[in-house]
Amino acid sequence: MPSTPIAAHNARMVAILIGACALSACAPGPDSSKDDDSGAIADEGAGGDGGGGDGASTDGVSPSILEADAWCYPHADGEATNYFWSATLVYTDPQGDNTIENFYTDGVLVQQGGAEVARYALACRDGVCLASWSEAEDLVACANAEAYTILLTIADEDGNLSTPAERTGRQGADPSGR
Repeated sequence: MPSTPIAAHNARMVAILIGACALSACAPGPDSSKDDDSGAIADEGAGGDGGGGDGASTDGVSPSILEADAWCYPHADGEATNYFWSATLVYTDPQGDNTIENFYTDGVLVQQGGAEVARYALACRDGVCLASWSEAEDLVACANAEAYTILLTIADEDGNLSTPAERTGRQGADPSGR
C-alpha cells in the first residue's frame, strides 16, 4: 500500500495534468495521424471495437485513441527519490467526447512478458485521459521500463471500447515525459 506522500503526489499529478490539458497543451496537433516515435497512432490494427488513428471508429460508435504515451520518471522528495509512472492519451468519440467514462478503472493494463502485472484507472475529460501511479504500488520498476507493455483502453457510457493503444514503457526525465 502506498504511503501518504505517494498518494498525495499521485493526486497532485492528476490535478496538474488535467489542468494543463484543459489549457489545450495535450490537444492533438494538425499532423496527429503520422506514424513515428511521437506517440501518435497511424493504424490501430485488428482487435477490439475501436477505430484507427484517423479519428474514426470502424463501427461508427466506439471511441478511438488518437495518441498515447506511457513513461516513468524520478521524483526527488527530500532525501529519497521515488519513481512514478504516467500514461496519457488523446481520444475522440463519434457520439461526442462527453460520452467517455470520466473514470475508467480498467483503462491501463501493465504487462510483462505477456502476463498481467497491474491495472490502473484512467481519468478522462475533454478528449484527454491521464493516469499516474508509483512504481512501489505494484513493483512496476522504472529501472527496466522497456520490459513493460502498457495497454490503454477507454470506454464510453454505452460500454463501447476503443481498440487498445499498446506502448512499450520508457524512462522520462520528469512528469512531462521528456
